[in-house]
Formats: sequence, structure tokens, C-alpha cells
Amino acid sequence: METFKDPKDAQTRKYLNEAGIDKAPEGTYAAIMDQITALNAYSIAYKPLISRKGWFAIIGVFVLFLVGVFWVPIEKFYLNNIPQLGSLNEFLGQLQVSNTTLYAVGFLGLFLLQLPFLKRLLDAQKT
Repeated sequence: METFKDPKDAQTRKYLNEAGIDKAPEGTYAAIMDQITALNAYSIAYKPLISRKGWFAIIGVFVLFLVGVFWVPIEKFYLNNIPQLGSLNEFLGQLQVSNTTLYAVGFLGLFLLQLPFLKRLLDAQKT
């Protein structure tokens, strides 16, 4: 197999041979390595996405929800007294959705919930 011969290639080789190779000044390698080491020494302090207060708030809301579901009688919920929700309840009772769709909608909701937190985190890292 014959290699491609470009006339500019021979001319470029000629110029490179005429110019020679310049030696780097003494200590250049050490200076570059010191800068790389200094860049690697910088570390980002760990900062959780959701603070401790945020976790307590989430757990508190979850506990209140569980208390409301299991210990408050269903007749006390104010949503049961709205007549328009009766037809919605009948419609949703007949709706059948596959598990895959439920997982997809759940993960999409989780993703959309995380977006504002991730945006705030990335904005904080830029400054």
C-alpha cells in the first residue's frame, strides 16, 4: 500500500528540519507540574443538596400525612364534601395504568422535583 505523498508535506518537513528543535528553559517542567499540583489540591467542600432543616421538614410533612391518613376519620376531610369530586373519583376508579407507566410518571416527577435544587447548586458553584 502506497502512502499519500503531498508536495506540501516534503516542504513542511524541510522547514522543520531547518528550524531545529529548541530546548525548553531550565525548570519549565517543574513549573508546569507545580501548577497542575496546585489545581489538583483545590477541593470542593461537600455541601448536601438538601440541608438538615430541609430533611426535617420533609420528614415532618410525611409524618403529618401518615397521621392524617391513618388516624383522622375520612368523614372529616374537607375534600369529601365537594360534589364535583364525586365524578372525578368515579373516573379515576375506572382508570387502569400499567406498572411501567406508573414508574415512568414517578421518575419523571422525581426528576422535575430535583431540577430547581440542581439549578441552585450549579449556580452556587459558578460563583
